[in-house]
Amino acid sequence: MKKLDFNKIYNCILAGAVGDALGEPIRNMGYDEIIEEYGKNGYTDLKVDSDDKARITANTQLTIFTIDALIRAYTKYYIYGITGFGRITSYTSYLRWQHSQDRETPNSIDKQQLEDNYLMEYQELKYERYAEKNIIQILENEMISEDDIGYIDNKGYACLTKTAPIGLVFYNNDKVAFEMAVKVAKLTHGHPSAYLSCGVLAVIIANLAKGEKLEKAIEKGLKMVIRKEEASEIIEKIKLGIQLSKDNIHYAEKLDDFGFCDDAHEVLGAAIYIALTFQDNISDALLYSVNNNCYGSNIATVVGNILGLYRGIDIRVSEWARKVELSELYKTLAFDLSSIIKNELPKEIDNFDKDLTVNQIKYVNDLNIANWWLVKYDKD
Repeated sequence: MKKLDFNKIYNCILAGAVGDALGEPIRNMGYDEIIEEYGKNGYTDLKVDSDDKARITANTQLTIFTIDALIRAYTKYYIYGITGFGRITSYTSYLRWQHSQDRETPNSIDKQQLEDNYLMEYQELKYERYAEKNIIQILENEMISEDDIGYIDNKGYACLTKTAPIGLVFYNNDKVAFEMAVKVAKLTHGHPSAYLSCGVLAVIIANLAKGEKLEKAIEKGLKMVIRKEEASEIIEKIKLGIQLSKDNIHYAEKLDDFGFCDDAHEVLGAAIYIALTFQDNISDALLYSVNNNCYGSNIATVVGNILGLYRGIDIRVSEWARKVELSELYKTLAFDLSSIIKNELPKEIDNFDKDLTVNQIKYVNDLNIANWWLVKYDKD
């Protein structure tokens, strides 16, 4: 198995953010509107605001908070032996994002706890950006019991566009990557077409991180759900993506077959199609992702994650990246992720996903541990 280095992690995160920012200005435009506005070649360059920065959406904001949850969870695992990434730590991170936007959070949550995090120092994360309405509404309510979490019949895209970091961290075990991605997705998305799509993407990312070919990585992701009846919509869209990628001619209307790509399984299928088709040209892949009738920033985020990891970024994407807001933060987060991945990660899901008991928390808080991760991340 190949070692996952900093550059691959950074390119995965960065290209996802670039794709998100690339599609943000035209996310509500149909293809005919794009052509009318930008000419026969469509939308061909990153749009920046008056400060020469391109804006991300909540896709990238939530990816950042997912990375934060992963690092804090691993810190607890490394120091204490157990943690609660799949539920408590991730949930707290997403509530922190919700709070940063001045949106409502459950009454039972200590607001000072949400404030006590280094990410709150970044003003760009406090700007209210386009976000899936369902996830906002869900995070306003009290967390329900884990057995009942699936009542949220939400198929939306927001769980998928923040999944890539989970595949990176658990790249050494497909089963764990799949299960962790599913569990985190279920916090906000209770429909199997949503949370199982996240599991598939995590496995694709994990295998690309191991050095597999893109086609093989997709095959392994599909294998995780192929026998699940509740995954029929996902299987259909993945197979459609593979089939369309074999055509010689590619045009914007082809993406209409996937729907508007506001649901997770639609985004996954479209991203697989584009990644396979343009796997040797990431900038063309990202432009094709946004020049269509779909919600292009959703597709471009996932395509960026996949091809950024698989092929790296080209000169054009590198130029765009310098203009995307929070560009330095992505580098910091990638470095932190690469640091924990170099250490021994749990091979089984159980210990990594257990929550600390009250006595363990008391004991841990009394320890004087010279570890910068503890200071930076362990605030829950």
